Amino acid sequence: MEDKHVIELQCAEMEKKQQFKTMGIQSMDECHDVVMNYIDKGVMMLVVVNVIISLYFLTVIHTHWKNHGVRFERQVDETQ
Repeated sequence: MEDKHVIELQCAEMEKKQQFKTMGIQSMDECHDVVMNYIDKGVMMLVVVNVIISLYFLTVIHTHWKNHGVRFERQVDETQ
């Protein structure tokens, strides 16, 4: 509900600045579609970046766990 209000405000501002012509927009409905596409692209980019960062940290944690486990096993073997 609030998203539509934000989109309407953005389209109204674009219309006041006469940006419809430069962007090739003919109507308010088309403006809504264009703004929604920009929002969707932004959200998808954030999701992709979040997944990449999460995978990076998971591999770091896994590598640390594997290395620590091997080192710990060697220390246990040496004390026996």
